[in-house]
Amino acid sequence: MPPRIEIYTQKHCPWCHRAKALFKKKKIDFEETMVKGDSPDWDRMIERTGGRTTPQILIDGEAIGGYTELAAMNAQGILDEKLGLRREKAYALLYDVMIIGLGPAGMTAAIYASRKGLKTLVLSKDVGGQLNITAGLENYLGYSYIEAQDLITQFEEHVDRFDMTKVIGEDIVTIEIGETIKVVRTEAGNTYQGRTLIVASGKVPRPLGIPGEDHLLGKGVAYCATCDAPFYKNKVVAVAGGGNSALEAAGDLDRFAKKVYLLVRGDFSADQILIDRVQRMKKVEILKGHEPLEILGKDKVEGVRIKNLSDSSEYLLDISGIFVEVGLLPNTGFVMDALDVNEAGEIVINSQTETGAPGVFAAGDVTNVRDKQVIVAAGEGAKAALRAHEYIMSKR
Repeated sequence: MPPRIEIYTQKHCPWCHRAKALFKKKKIDFEETMVKGDSPDWDRMIERTGGRTTPQILIDGEAIGGYTELAAMNAQGILDEKLGLRREKAYALLYDVMIIGLGPAGMTAAIYASRKGLKTLVLSKDVGGQLNITAGLENYLGYSYIEAQDLITQFEEHVDRFDMTKVIGEDIVTIEIGETIKVVRTEAGNTYQGRTLIVASGKVPRPLGIPGEDHLLGKGVAYCATCDAPFYKNKVVAVAGGGNSALEAAGDLDRFAKKVYLLVRGDFSADQILIDRVQRMKKVEILKGHEPLEILGKDKVEGVRIKNLSDSSEYLLDISGIFVEVGLLPNTGFVMDALDVNEAGEIVINSQTETGAPGVFAAGDVTNVRDKQVIVAAGEGAKAALRAHEYIMSKR
């Protein structure tokens, strides 16, 4: 008898889409419950899973967490065991090119590598990269506006037309660079080998690094207003940050929340059009010169202790959630001992995406390329795949 799969989702949740797509790919049926932040189904989801973000997934009544946990189980083979499926071992092969990351750079590199007839492996924690925490794009060629989730879907459908191996959900631990063979080792204990390597691992949200943040992650601490804003209908929330992403988050929350505190440590670093827009929002209170010190609550966020930097006074804000939007960090922890990185932790490349290590290339926001844009990342991914192909041809 097949296991019973239950998924709590919401309409505009990119991680929900990823989770459902994974089960559909495995031809596994599931029961979906769409939830809203003020609904009985929302309360039932919290009661059954303890989670306050979507998706929340249960297998035969056992709560396994959200998409991150699902992807990790899939990468380790645990999910297939629970589903009674046979697992294919991707690590048993030698690949022409291994690509780390499935954002715009990684997906474009995968298409170009496959079109060149290269045996291609793609390793990624998720699909879409930073697009998953973006609402929409107004500057991608061919679209005056497109929802980020729709663009991810189109990218992924394009990638899936080509013959390649995808392993989703594995955290990379280390890479080893030999003259002829490159080795990638993962947290799941798997080892992959290839003739060339393209690192397109992007960036991840920068945490505040304050008490309560880790403990209350998913319980009122969030890094994606696009995903979680609907759950804060008629609630009081805070946004930490003063850049474009923080102001966009405040705008998303203004449509749902009763009140939004915008905590800006210094001056705004956002585009003026966004600053003007947020300043007109009546439910948004801008607290410039303030920083969060501690997030309070046992099982959910109940408040945040903040500091007024002008007089060093401290006080509490009663809130139900805090959205952290203080920038991004390059996802380069696994390359620090193998590749050159700059002071910001970005991989240093030349104009041809070469890292200086033989047969190793890098593309997208993980590199020191100045402009961090989707269309730039896609172009860099194409270049990296073409250079990898040239490298392989030169060794034959």
